[in-house]
Amino acid sequence: MLSSYNLNAIEELAEQTIPACFDEAAWRFKDQPALYDRDRIMTFKDLDRSVNRLANLILQRTGDCREPIVLLVDQCAMAVVGFLAILKAGKICVPANPVNNEARFLNTMMFEMKPPLVVTRGDHLTSVRALIGEVPVVDMDELDGASGDSTVVCPPLSEDAAIVVYTSGSTGVPKGVLHHHRNILHRVFWYASSFNISEADRTAMLSAPDHISGLVGMLRSLLTGGRLHMWSIRRQGLSELARYISEQGITILPIVNSVFRRLTDELAPHSVLSSLRMIIIGGESAQWDDVARFRRHFPRGSLLINTLGCTELPTYRYFIIDHESELADGSIPAGHAVPGADAVVVGDNGGKSINGKAGEIVVRSRYLALGYWNRPEETAQKFSFNADGTRSFRTGDLGRIRGDGILEFVGRGDWFVKILGNRVQLEEIESMLRAHQDLRDACVVLQREAATESKLCAYVVAREGRTPSISDLQAFLRLCLPDYMVPSLFEFLPDLPLNRNGKTDRRALESRKAMPRPDSANHTPPGTDAERLIAGICEAVLGVKRIDIHGNLFDLGANSLLAMMIVSRLSRAFDVDLPKTLVFNLSTVAEIATFLSSFAQRRLENGAGK
Repeated sequence: MLSSYNLNAIEELAEQTIPACFDEAAWRFKDQPALYDRDRIMTFKDLDRSVNRLANLILQRTGDCREPIVLLVDQCAMAVVGFLAILKAGKICVPANPVNNEARFLNTMMFEMKPPLVVTRGDHLTSVRALIGEVPVVDMDELDGASGDSTVVCPPLSEDAAIVVYTSGSTGVPKGVLHHHRNILHRVFWYASSFNISEADRTAMLSAPDHISGLVGMLRSLLTGGRLHMWSIRRQGLSELARYISEQGITILPIVNSVFRRLTDELAPHSVLSSLRMIIIGGESAQWDDVARFRRHFPRGSLLINTLGCTELPTYRYFIIDHESELADGSIPAGHAVPGADAVVVGDNGGKSINGKAGEIVVRSRYLALGYWNRPEETAQKFSFNADGTRSFRTGDLGRIRGDGILEFVGRGDWFVKILGNRVQLEEIESMLRAHQDLRDACVVLQREAATESKLCAYVVAREGRTPSISDLQAFLRLCLPDYMVPSLFEFLPDLPLNRNGKTDRRALESRKAMPRPDSANHTPPGTDAERLIAGICEAVLGVKRIDIHGNLFDLGANSLLAMMIVSRLSRAFDVDLPKTLVFNLSTVAEIATFLSSFAQRRLENGAGK
């Protein structure tokens, strides 16, 4: 199923730089569409012109020193322009999405990077200036009137630092992973060569460039002359994505597992997205149900590619599934090694694990990240040099090597979990809960609701004579944590269970089944037909019972994806076209019911007026 590829050719291509490769693509495909963003289409010539304008402006403001430039832009065409321009100016790009990242993260990033310049756009200027203070800012929305669209000559080298992608560290504090051009290009051209990616392909980009997978996917399309279709789930919704895929003839869909499941949930039972030839999943553990969904909704001849990677080494294992693949025991392996990235499994003694025993996955490659930005001690703990000139990285993931050399992913070696593709440290949430004045202890586990669903559950011990409300605890956590790290399930215990070593018995708590419950005796049930219909939809999507019509849906486990799903079902139930942001602005059943009532009244009055 893989095309034949020349490893030497891939390695030679990786010795270039990202700007040089883009310049070549812009010249070869200059009049072809490169970028789609809602109603906007940019050809390669248009994109190259905008990139050069911004790159020249960056050089005018900062000079030609190789230094970090922060790119604060949401999921849109200007994120692509900003990324390429910063690299073309010979700088290090530090991408961040101001919509998805809370102030805690952005403040940490700005403090560590100390950038001489921030590149953003008009609708983020107010919040960005409040965040960064006196740092100079470039507004990309003013580029159309800028001069200097001649080619920029500030060429970096392949071994020069190119990007810093921030991720969560072992202490819960964000840390920047530093990559050079060679690392990223090796993955881009391996994908392109192995899976015949070309100018004929149309890729849907759901991940912003502040994720390593998003960057690789973006360049995988642009550097091969393909068409890149930007799609923001938060802004454009999930229910319309399937229609867009069909209308635009999307052929390649990189997608996080949980989003993949939500997308297929939106499809009719026998609906098939016939244009897709390759679906790339990753970011979370693959499950057998993912394969069933793939075979149900995607055409014969298409491929489902399960990937395993990390920010420090994107996609180092892959496994290809088609409609005829036979999978032993219903398990989805991490698969085969990507050329140039070997993976071994080591035991507790540091030696190589044998006989299929589980151990920590250690990857060896010359295409590893350079380390963590200004964190030499953490870099030394995770990275090491090998005698053959490669370097090793301890992933913290657990796996086992089968007799046929295929890697099976077992799980995390620590208490990290994945929620909606985000890496979450349970101990960070627990530490925050313990800081609450009414709590004595806390333990957070991942509770699996079904084969494809997981929720964070907090088991908490209250101080004597104090019983905080669940909504109070959730509001307390949201002061410092993003929504996806706030548990939707809480259970109060007299004490946490201990194992024989005197430590909290997490396995015992994971085996419990905490159930959502009303927050107080002041529970208000639905009183009208509309409220009952809305509550029923919310209960079905969130997997809860007896929703209080005045209770916040996000406190019951709603997140950006589930909110979009609720809006989609409400639109169908009430036969109206509701705004995608409805649940973000009106987060209770009562508020939604009031909105729908006034919406219906206005529509009736407008009809009567005619």
